[in-house]
Amino acid sequence: MEIDTLGNLWINTFTKGVTVYKNGGVVGFDCIDMSLQSGGITATSEIIETNNNLTVYPNPSNKLISVSFEMMTFSPVQIEIIDMTGSILKRINIPSMNPCKQIINIDIDKLSAGLYLCHVKKNDGVLTTKIVKSE
Repeated sequence: MEIDTLGNLWINTFTKGVTVYKNGGVVGFDCIDMSLQSGGITATSEIIETNNNLTVYPNPSNKLISVSFEMMTFSPVQIEIIDMTGSILKRINIPSMNPCKQIINIDIDKLSAGLYLCHVKKNDGVLTTKIVKSE
């Protein structure tokens, strides 16, 4: 763990990447090659910023969540549910989505109770938010 000059808390998840926590949201990296073992970052690819256009409800949930986000252009979309070790537990690939508000329902019934991240990847960026799976 390391805190940078902007107050971000960097947590290394070993082989799966790094998640960056900041007050009011989560900032993370996707497709990265990083090492914090020596106290420094060696390489990055894309910074993911929390965006208010991504909503997951109900949250917490024990069975089904709805992931809501805004599409600005036609784009393929990939939604990932990731545990706190960085393992991708669910991946949904949608070849093309229209520009409008989108709502995707995801069954999380088989996940263990705990904290997860939801990444929504599209052509104009990546959105990230937390999900709480209840008993």
